[in-house]
Amino acid sequence: YAKKIAGLDSNFDSTKAQLLDSYNGSVKDLNDSVSKALQEAYISKMMSEKNLPNQLSIQGLNGGATESAIASLMNNYGNARNNIASAQQSSLIQLQQVYNNNLANALQRYNDARSNAADNNYAYRMQLENDLANNTINSYADLYSALANMDSNYTNAMSNYVQNQANNN
Repeated sequence: YAKKIAGLDSNFDSTKAQLLDSYNGSVKDLNDSVSKALQEAYISKMMSEKNLPNQLSIQGLNGGATESAIASLMNNYGNARNNIASAQQSSLIQLQQVYNNNLANALQRYNDARSNAADNNYAYRMQLENDLANNTINSYADLYSALANMDSNYTNAMSNYVQNQANNN
């Protein structure tokens, strides 16, 4: 029973470690993707800023229109960063929920297995106690039967032997 429980404990600890490693790997992958998306948004903004004066000049726009275009570009960049951050937060929440659900399921399986092991141990101990009681009763029954079947010659010889021993002492 102790080995069974130790095995279950070890298995549960291993499962928890595996779930945590998987969660941490997913968070790292997500953060790497977010960093890449932020970098791409920044590069896109910088390229747009670089090309914006030429595009506005070609269109014959200057003054307030230029400032509006730059403000719009900065607004788009800010929106892109906010969208990336929102998506990251949403994904982190989902990853945490999946991790918590998997951990809860593993804990439930662990508790079920421990309960089953305890039930089996109890049943085994009860069977041993019943077997011991039955064997004890059967041995007494055999002893009484043997005593009842003894003939008087044996008991007389044993009595004489005990009496001779007492006389010799």
